[in-house]
Amino acid sequence: MINYKDLGLVNRREIFKQAMAGKYAIAAFNFNNMEQLQAIIAASVECKSPVILQVSGGARKYANQTLLRYMAQGAVEYAKELGLNIPVVLHLDHGDTFELCKSCIDMGFSSVMIDGSHHAYEDNIALTKQVVAYAHNLDVSVEGELGVLAGNVGATCAQYIAEKDIVNELVLLDIKEGVSEGKSLDLWQTAPVVFYDTRIKGVTNDYAATADSDVVVITSGLPRKPGMSRDDLISTNAGIVKAVTENIIKHSPKAILIIVSNPLDVMCYCAYLTAKVDSSRVFGMAGVLDTARYKSFLAEELNVSPKDIQALLMGGHGDTMVPLPRYTTIAGIPVTELVSKEKLDAIIERTKVGGGELVKLMGTSAWYAPGASAAQMVEAIIRNSKRVFPVCTMLNGEYGFKNIYLGVPVVLGKNGIERVIEVQLNKEERTLLDDSAKNVKSVMEVLDNMHIF
Repeated sequence: MINYKDLGLVNRREIFKQAMAGKYAIAAFNFNNMEQLQAIIAASVECKSPVILQVSGGARKYANQTLLRYMAQGAVEYAKELGLNIPVVLHLDHGDTFELCKSCIDMGFSSVMIDGSHHAYEDNIALTKQVVAYAHNLDVSVEGELGVLAGNVGATCAQYIAEKDIVNELVLLDIKEGVSEGKSLDLWQTAPVVFYDTRIKGVTNDYAATADSDVVVITSGLPRKPGMSRDDLISTNAGIVKAVTENIIKHSPKAILIIVSNPLDVMCYCAYLTAKVDSSRVFGMAGVLDTARYKSFLAEELNVSPKDIQALLMGGHGDTMVPLPRYTTIAGIPVTELVSKEKLDAIIERTKVGGGELVKLMGTSAWYAPGASAAQMVEAIIRNSKRVFPVCTMLNGEYGFKNIYLGVPVVLGKNGIERVIEVQLNKEERTLLDDSAKNVKSVMEVLDNMHIF
């Protein structure tokens, strides 16, 4: 144990490095002002190592301040941007309250350690129960479970989720004997290499194994084959998604469903009609993927980091997506100041056929980017992080549309779709969105006319 009480900030950082290099077994940091906390967090990020923040008695008055919370959460977010797994642990002592524990959980700390030496035994038990109950309600408890249908996209999504270490258990399900069992075993054997604790289980058509899942990612369905009409594809995949959704809701009635199956917009509608739950719990992954492709093409064109690109696409998935260059920026700089209209139009068109480009190259659909996109949505839900994503969701008056699944920006949190964000559209953008909605609505009507509900 290292006591930094009499050390300067520079020495704190240097000794921290030594501690993380193995010279010391445990590094605990007392801090009693913002300057000290900032130095500790900077050291943790620099060393790519865990840090324990211990709120000392003199610092308790800072503990509920917005600046403290943002600084600590900033360390977590910055670590994610760097691709690092830095758990930030807050050690509470000196009579800190349940409200402070809640704040730590809300911030996304990987652990909250409670020093009970200043409390009576009964008070410690009561406080612990309160904290655990609150964590359970946020779906970040050790009992949290995620179900994933395990094709290539599903298995890749499971891999990214496992590596984030945000759920206790992942269940992969497939209809082919041994496939999900093999994939889950292979994934679990990466745990000692990548360092995660999420348990992974594979099952064949056994939905009981997914019981009480918090989130389920549905990737089931067949790709469109030569000679297959759009109606044939909808009929086939609607039957699959309907059966899958029925089984999921039977065993996990409170689950949030993320649909990845194609045709996406109508499969979301199919799952919603089947599940008979609030539409905020049934939505689709397409906008996150389309936006990721758009950003990657822009980063390539401009030779900049994709991390600095913010963009928004709306509407249906594929040819009818609605690009919004007005809402595309590179580190706050409008994209139109950096890319010519001709090149930007070409990038937008490439984005629209992004999936088809990969099919031509590989002979099959993509799975890395779709899996990562679905995993990002899962993380926003599990962490209740209120991320803003373009998501295929049911509209009930927003943008002037009703009873239609369409890609729009939403706030994603523990309850699924927390709210739909309505951005201002100019005349051209509004026309494109209306055309996209008409196309999606026509596909949804194909499902309605099949009379399977």
